[in-house]
Amino acid sequence: MIRLQLLAILLLIVTNISNPALAGLTLGLGLDYTPIARMKYVNNSDIEFEIVDNVAWQGRLLYDFNNGLRATGIVDFYKKKIHPGAFSAIDLSQWTLGFGGDYGYEITESGATLISAGMETGYGQLTSGSNALSSTSGSMWVSGMVGVRFLVAYNFWCELDYRLVWLEYEIRDINPKKFIFSGSCLRLALDYPISGHRDEGSE
Repeated sequence: MIRLQLLAILLLIVTNISNPALAGLTLGLGLDYTPIARMKYVNNSDIEFEIVDNVAWQGRLLYDFNNGLRATGIVDFYKKKIHPGAFSAIDLSQWTLGFGGDYGYEITESGATLISAGMETGYGQLTSGSNALSSTSGSMWVSGMVGVRFLVAYNFWCELDYRLVWLEYEIRDINPKKFIFSGSCLRLALDYPISGHRDEGSE
């Protein structure tokens, strides 16, 4: 009897997860690619260096309301060593937390492809280290984005977004610097629904 009850509960869970009428939670993992960031010296604005090929790893938790709207919680991590001209190498380490929302519009009858647009905001912290010394600065950030997401296979969804971001830090050390991550960036993510999610690709 107990085994039958457990089997019934398991079948109920599986049915709810695959039920196309339900909203639910999704886990995602991806990366943000910022082609160019900049570093400026506060006391000498004529000296500026470009920081190219910046990649931040991103984890996110999304809630789909099953009406096109989604709410998102985001955490990013970025680490890079730069060599600004003839100066000493600088180790950069950044984390950000944020939340946002977007709206997706189905462009296929199956519902397996959507275009989306939304906004995100949050707080980030950058640590700059050189010669065993390090300084940290925090900043709010905000971004707008448009993108496309589509069903890949086995309920995995791929998302590609173009984002416009405002994010700047000012590191106050012996030689104060500004690190500017504002501008265009691309996000590539792979998402998987974990509870009560609408399987749009099965419609």
